[in-house]
Order: sequence, then C-alpha cells, then structure tokens
Amino acid sequence: MKCRNCHTEVNENEQQCTNCGAPLHNDNDEPTIGRGLVIFIVIGTIFLVGFGFFYYFNHMHDPKYTLTSIEPDSNLAEKNAVKLDTIALDTLNKDSLDKEEAKQAEKVLNSIRGKRNKHNSRSNKEEQDEEVAPVTVPSNPEGGNTVPDVAPIAPTVSKPRVEKIEVNKNGYMAVVTKDSVYKSVVSLYSNKGELLFKSYVSNGYVIDTEISPDNNYLVIGEVDYSKTFTESTVKVIDVKKAIKAEEGSLINTFVKDKLLVNLKIKENSNILAQYSDSIVNIGYTDKNNKDIYTLQNAYIADIENSRYSFVIKKEEQNDIIKLKNTYVCIIINESGNEIARYNIGETTPKSVLAKLDSIVINLGTELVVINQNGWIRKKYNSAKEISRYDISRIYDNSLV
Repeated sequence: MKCRNCHTEVNENEQQCTNCGAPLHNDNDEPTIGRGLVIFIVIGTIFLVGFGFFYYFNHMHDPKYTLTSIEPDSNLAEKNAVKLDTIALDTLNKDSLDKEEAKQAEKVLNSIRGKRNKHNSRSNKEEQDEEVAPVTVPSNPEGGNTVPDVAPIAPTVSKPRVEKIEVNKNGYMAVVTKDSVYKSVVSLYSNKGELLFKSYVSNGYVIDTEISPDNNYLVIGEVDYSKTFTESTVKVIDVKKAIKAEEGSLINTFVKDKLLVNLKIKENSNILAQYSDSIVNIGYTDKNNKDIYTLQNAYIADIENSRYSFVIKKEEQNDIIKLKNTYVCIIINESGNEIARYNIGETTPKSVLAKLDSIVINLGTELVVINQNGWIRKKYNSAKEISRYDISRIYDNSLV
C-alpha cells in the first residue's frame, strides 16, 4: 500500500510510514451516513406516520374496515350435535317392507273403490302400534356413576313408492312399487283387496303391466338399461300357479333388444307388445310369439284400444310436379292385418286419440273423427289452435 502523506510504498501491516512517520490506518474511516440521507429518512418517516393517521381518521367509520363480532349459531350446533342417548337395533327386513307396501296398496285400492273411511280406524291403530318413539336418556344431576338404561329404537323403514297401478274390468289390481332393495316390485291384489302374490325385479324397471280379463294371467313388461344395449323382457305369469307357489308359473318369457313402449291385452285375450320398431303378438307359450306389424316410417302408433290398433304413417306420393309427403291412418287388427285406412293429407297431425270405435285426429285447427272402418263420422273446425278436446262428446257440437 502507499502512504497517504508521502505516497511511499509501505507494508500494509505497518502502523506508521517508515519514510515520513504518518499513521497508515485511521480509526475514523468507518462508513457513515450522509447528512442528506438522514434528512430524507426523517422526512419520509414523518410523512408515512402522518399519512397513516390521516387514512385512519377518514375510514374509521367505514363498514368495510369495521370488524364485526360473529355470534355462534346455536341452531347449527344443535343440528350437528352428536346424539349418544339412542341405540338403533336391527336392520330393515323383508317383513317390514311387505307391511308398508301392503298398506300403500290397500290405501290405493280403498280410494279406487270408495271405501277409505271403512279402514281408516284400523290402519291408524296398526300404525300407532308399529311406531316406536325415540327415548331420550336424561343426564344424571346427582353426579352418580350409574349408567342409565337405554331403550332401543327401531330404524325408520323407507316406504315403498308406488310407480304404476293397473286395474282390469273385474277389479283385480297390479301395483308396481320401488323400494330400497328391488328396482321394481309387482304386487297382484284380488278385487277384495287380498294380496295374491309378488314378483320381484332386480335388474330392470317395469314399464307396464296387464291383467287378463279372466284374471288368470299377469303380464309384466321390463326394460334393462344396465347393458350396452336396451333389452326388454315380457313375462307371462299363470296367476293360479303363482298363488300356490308352484313351479312353472312363468309360462312365457319374450326378450327383445328394442325398447318396450306399451302392453295391451285385447278383447280376445291376445297380448300385444309395442316396441320402438314393431308390434309383437306375445303368446301364452314361448312358441307363439310373432311380429305382426313393422313400424317403419311410423309417426304415431297406438295399441291401447282393446278392439283394434292404429298407426299414423308418412308416405311419399309421386305427383306430376313434385314429390309430396302425406299422412295416412292405418287401422290393424290383432293379427296385424290392415282392416281400414284414412288419408289425412299433407297436414301433420298434432295428436291422435282412440276410444271404443272412434279415432279423433287433431290437425291443429281441425278435428277429424273417424270410425274403425276408416269412415268420417264428424269434422270440427276452429279459428284458433285446438289444444285439448273431449272424445266422449263426439256427437255434440262442443268437442273442444
């Protein structure tokens, strides 16, 4: 290093210069803060403190910056309170489900037959006997160590939900219910309200049921959506054998990989099943199943009438100038043979309804009533769009 006084090269470990004797190291050479920086720091601190007080006094009453104490929700605490004073014994069993299902069916039957009041007292008494009130264990105010007796509580049984009811002309009733165990349960009741037997469905859903006019057969239509394709099954059950739990009560099972839409037992006891692509005559044995009508280009199809079925189809007619689409109503018998037809025209039918020997076609502002032979019985024109009508008043001037 060089001496700051004489600029002579000296050893940096020396304390004084060997040439001039000046001290080489000054103890006051430590870094110091300049005066300007000190002034800046002081002024900045004063400014920040002043701005803080100014901001506080201007926002001290602002609700956005005001803390609000939150009261505990006592209701929430009660809802989430752990109940340690009750014990649930036993699980849902089949008998309890059967009782609940029988009650539901009995109520429906009584409402249909107008005898609800006759059974109200008995039903209420049975419900009171079966209900068990929960028992609350009181605390021990005396501080004793005795463990109080805890009364068991029967678990709540989920009531079966009624999905569909079918009643034949003799008063026999098929009730389709759904519970926590099976997807569908079909219960058959006599015209006296007696449970005859049950059929349980675990894989599919019951779409429709039919009871034969002689009460000897029950037809069940199921659809299974669990597979990669839709599979429909129609089962024919011999009621007498099913009541006795005999083998062979299931006399016919017809499976088709198309969607089942409707079931109907006709006047001569033929069983018709309407699928998305065809109408099938279901026999009372496996050998008698037969496709009777293909629903190609079908716009509307209906098998619900007990005497006949009809299909509204769209047909192309080759006119001289252009091709035009027309609609035709085709009436078929139980064998699928065409017995009559009615040319509707180019207007698209809004809806079609059949009852007994009359078919009402709604064309928007016009109603056309034809019989089962395809002859026009009546026409009704309206200045406005027809939204609903009463088919039972076809002989009046006020269909709508």
